[in-house]
Amino acid sequence: MNGQVQPPTVSVVGPPAEGQPLVTITPPTIRLTAAQIWAAILAVPTTVALLMSQGWLYKPAKDSELTAVVQIVQTLQTAQQESNKAISRLTEAVDNLSAIVVKIPKPKNLNGTLKIR
Repeated sequence: MNGQVQPPTVSVVGPPAEGQPLVTITPPTIRLTAAQIWAAILAVPTTVALLMSQGWLYKPAKDSELTAVVQIVQTLQTAQQESNKAISRLTEAVDNLSAIVVKIPKPKNLNGTLKIR
């Protein structure tokens, strides 16, 4: 070879003779028969059922589990609302304090200029 890579080619034959490849991909050579393709397709639901039976896939929650989650969410929402109220009260207090600070007279020297410390 002169260092050039041959681009892959895909050939689909239909309908193939019994036992002959349905799809051929070269290079590297991969030959899939109709029986292999059907076996792969039928293996998917079997695999999903096996994973669900072992508890590895999602199962819908029971009502008792949902009740606990709902109570946790409600508790968090209540705490969030109380926190928001406390923040708004604190913001209002800071605004009121800044208004009071602005009204306080600044210390001045004997000649009337602002005293700097």
